[in-house]
Amino acid sequence: MADDRHLESLYLGAHPVIQPFFERLRLRTFFQEALGGPDGRLPVPHVDTALLLVRNFTLSRHPLYGVPDWVCRFDPAQLELEPRQLEFLNDDRLGRTLDKLFEVDLRTFMTRLVVHMVQEFNLDLQRMHNDSTSITFTGVYRPKRPRKDGRRHLKIVRGFKIMDHTQTRAWLQVELVSRDQHTYKQQNRGRPGQNTRYQRQTTTVYEPVVTLNTQAIQASAAADGIFPLITDMSADQISSVDLLKAYKYQPQIEKRHEQLKTVTEVAPVNFKSVERIEVFLFLYFVAVLVHALIEREVRHAMKRRKIKSIPLYPEERACRAPTADKNLELFEPLRRHRLFERDTLVQTFGDELSDVRRTVLELIQVPTSAYGC
Repeated sequence: MADDRHLESLYLGAHPVIQPFFERLRLRTFFQEALGGPDGRLPVPHVDTALLLVRNFTLSRHPLYGVPDWVCRFDPAQLELEPRQLEFLNDDRLGRTLDKLFEVDLRTFMTRLVVHMVQEFNLDLQRMHNDSTSITFTGVYRPKRPRKDGRRHLKIVRGFKIMDHTQTRAWLQVELVSRDQHTYKQQNRGRPGQNTRYQRQTTTVYEPVVTLNTQAIQASAAADGIFPLITDMSADQISSVDLLKAYKYQPQIEKRHEQLKTVTEVAPVNFKSVERIEVFLFLYFVAVLVHALIEREVRHAMKRRKIKSIPLYPEERACRAPTADKNLELFEPLRRHRLFERDTLVQTFGDELSDVRRTVLELIQVPTSAYGC
């Protein structure tokens, strides 16, 4: 290339793919209404940094200190940022945004967002599944002092815990029975002999005595194998078979929880503040919503167009149910190039789009012009 020409290349990644979903969810509007008007003292408003974190959680999980470097790889316009704002991004500023969001009524925020999502994406609420998951945070804590009765008490407590875990406590009747335990201690020093006198010491110990509760065992045996399903719908509204089919959809929600902990890598959480952890999980909830909507739109479009699979797997193997992760990963290496002659922009163009990328963009109705093609 001639000395008076230079090429600027920045990544677009999957930002053009998720941007329509951000817009349809009205995320910027909801964040603005929750956080209030812009603060003129801030070079990067809290709304922009909040949306930036959602983008990062949706596309590429980084700790707060890694987000600024991640941002610098992309065209700032794709992040809805000005180039001058990039130098002001750091982990402290992102952390202060989490602190600011903690002061917001996140429950109302979430409710308004979900209601709008239902209306915008025409979600069917005739049948709803509710499930929860647990995320464990660990740290260093001061150890508790051991009990005086030591290992014997510990064994008894462990026994009760085991029975609760296996749900067998009702089958057993456990009673702690006391008995005297005698020990003998030599009264005088020296080696014991025929005339050595001993003093008896008596302590009370407790031992568990276990008997079977035959009545409870028989009652459990009578219900063994029965799998009750409870619904508010009458028998003429839904058959037993359809009720079972509806229940069988529950693992789909559990799969979303599994993806939260693996694909989106919600852990580890590198925060010392409980308040920041709460907001962090809320932003992850928004990112998971975006993932779910991307999958829904792609799969529904495939069904309408009678497309059985898309070659998203390695070696272009067929994928019948594309996940959001696979769809987004497809666009990760794409860049936008700008050719300058001296200081004049001569041409803007993007990396060539493959056929499978064009197919996915068509399914989610994103124009190829978003990638300069």
